[in-house]
Amino acid sequence: MIGKAKLKNVPITPKKMRMIVNDVKKLSPQEALIKLRFNSRRSSSILLGVIKSALNNLQKIQSINPDKVVLKFKTLKVDEGRKVKRWRAGSRGTPKMFVRRYSHINVEIELVTKENGKNIETKKSVDKNKKDKNNDNKLKKVVNKSVKKVTKKEKDGSKS
Repeated sequence: MIGKAKLKNVPITPKKMRMIVNDVKKLSPQEALIKLRFNSRRSSSILLGVIKSALNNLQKIQSINPDKVVLKFKTLKVDEGRKVKRWRAGSRGTPKMFVRRYSHINVEIELVTKENGKNIETKKSVDKNKKDKNNDNKLKKVVNKSVKKVTKKEKDGSKS
């Protein structure tokens, strides 16, 4: 299961947001919440709210038992939003342009369960792994058939 949260048109530059996101991306969502609470930057409080929202969305989809569940970030990215051009009076009243940048934040939290000390991926990824195994088995069968045909031809060729 995946919990998603988006926050658009945040009045902070993407560069400032990415400084915090790059530190948090490697952590689990629970550890990220703790780290962001004690960070003094304004962008950390904004990101904290988005991660909390994604966790709440995940809990609405499926009830979570923290002992049997491991959470990780599937995606945590900051995109560039709109740019607003403004001006400020410069020397002798001439207008000097500056740009106010906004950002979009996308957070997806993935649920990974633990059984017998092993991490088991979500259903979709398990299904993909089964498909990969089935494809591998089919390839092995095809290769074995072609090898048998080649060996038969070699044996027939050597006799005549």
